[in-house]
Amino acid sequence: MKLGSTLSFVYRFCNYYLKATNRHGLQAPFAFQLNEYVFKLDRKYDLLKPIEKLRRKLKRIGVKLKS
Repeated sequence: MKLGSTLSFVYRFCNYYLKATNRHGLQAPFAFQLNEYVFKLDRKYDLLKPIEKLRRKLKRIGVKLKS
């Protein structure tokens, strides 16, 4: 697949995705799965929670962190 056709496909898919009213409006199986497994990840798998917990603990005991 050439770059131009790939970019065209991505552009058309983005337009299609934005025009779909909700997740059930995505008719193509690949589009529905892409939406479910990439864009609408279950937030219970939040990878930042342990990091934020450690950051709060370090802040509480007065450790200075570099930004």
